[in-house]
Amino acid sequence: MTPISPKLSSLGRLTYLIGFTLLGLQAFSCSAHYHEALEKSREKARLALRSGCPSCAREEYEKALQLSIDQEEKESLELARCETWSEEEKHEQAARCYETWSHGSPAPERAPQGWLRAARSWMRADKQSNAKESFKIILHRYPDASAASQAFHGLLSFFEQEQKDLCLETGQLIEEDWPTKLLEEAYFAKGLACEPSAPQSAISAYRHLLLLKGGRRFGREGDAKVHLAKLLRRQDLSDDALKELKPLLKKPPSAWGPGNYSSVAYEQAHLLALIIYSDELGNVQKSEKILRKMVKRFPDSRLLDDAIYYFATLPGSRKGCQWIETLGSLRPDSRYLKCSEANCQNDLNRGVTLQKCGAPRGQDWVFFEASEPHRRAQELAPE
Repeated sequence: MTPISPKLSSLGRLTYLIGFTLLGLQAFSCSAHYHEALEKSREKARLALRSGCPSCAREEYEKALQLSIDQEEKESLELARCETWSEEEKHEQAARCYETWSHGSPAPERAPQGWLRAARSWMRADKQSNAKESFKIILHRYPDASAASQAFHGLLSFFEQEQKDLCLETGQLIEEDWPTKLLEEAYFAKGLACEPSAPQSAISAYRHLLLLKGGRRFGREGDAKVHLAKLLRRQDLSDDALKELKPLLKKPPSAWGPGNYSSVAYEQAHLLALIIYSDELGNVQKSEKILRKMVKRFPDSRLLDDAIYYFATLPGSRKGCQWIETLGSLRPDSRYLKCSEANCQNDLNRGVTLQKCGAPRGQDWVFFEASEPHRRAQELAPE
């Protein structure tokens, strides 16, 4: 075998290196051209949307889809293409586009959002049955997804519109193998739905919620306890109601955490306990103690002026005007002050009455329902 000349060998290596470099430069050039063409189509699509031409934008996204070779990039482009149907207010086409995208999406965490968009598009297209199916797909296939809670409440809104028995329908919708986070929302929704017509079912729903394990540290537990206590109070079970409220009468956590409802529940629990102690149990001292805690712990609470005014107007109260002074310092713009101060100036020992101020604030106060003995005493109090 004839040996290869070292000179020839070096020349071959040089030729190889040059060829390899040229191929790399060519690939780089092709890649740069590819990305440039793709970005150009994207930019044209965005410009078309800003100019009010969704169909033009859709054409550009379709061109970009033909160029794209990356699966994740294709998903993004296809989703943008679906959005052009929504922009054009062609909601049925948008819904079908989102459904196709959700079927083909390889990422499980992205598919639920596609079904949610499909459901909303079906609703805008007035195709309620299709929207329900999309919501149900989310609940059955992706109960762990963040979209599941929105799907659940979306179905409830349909039941409400159709004037169905919301308590019954909500109960039938719940599946016990759902993750804790979704079950928590579902049981709370069932409790709210059942309160007006089926209080025992509401109590059962709230108790189910409180038995759940492994949920968020700050979830619906506080709200459930307050609503449960309210229902027990209506059944003259004041001691049982206070037992539910007791954990919420302690010093609240310094940090509530994201997605927490408990801060408001703590405030509501204090006011509800204040009312139960004063009206049902006749323990005004305990009621005042809770009010002092409320002033200290929740100085910015929207319920605070209601709580102070309620306590100040307890029949036979000798500290009413002192508390009205406290109200003036904490809430100088409170609507209770004008008539209260006038009453206090007339007779410091007599306390104040509700007659000149009317009922306390609407939605906030309806929740707590001042007891009939308290209302009657206020009506009979002297001017």
